[in-house]
Amino acid sequence: VFCVELDNGLGAHGYYGLPICDIAGIKASAHYCGPIVHPDERPGAAGGTLQLSAAEEQSASQRVEAVIDSTSRLIRENFPHVHTTPFQTQSCLYTATPDHDYVIGLCPGQISRVVLAGGGSGHGF
Repeated sequence: VFCVELDNGLGAHGYYGLPICDIAGIKASAHYCGPIVHPDERPGAAGGTLQLSAAEEQSASQRVEAVIDSTSRLIRENFPHVHTTPFQTQSCLYTATPDHDYVIGLCPGQISRVVLAGGGSGHGF
């Protein structure tokens, strides 16, 4: 697993990657926070099943291409033995807190001896 804290051109969250065990390759992406969406209402261009307006689909398609371009640049510059053209792409959804940190703390109220932890914020891949 790798996390790279470089400006990816899409936000301040860098990149992540991990090996793929069943095929030769790696899964890598710019850690990117797109628009807030319901999982069942993603544009087709971003891996969803809905066909939204032409403008929404074009915007989603441009975001996907920007992530691919950014990630390909990272791979080309840091992993010269890896092909930079993806053989497969897939949009992923995950939860994120506003500051992209984990949620951890004491449970408020009468059960203050309970600690809550959650909200992977993209870290739980």
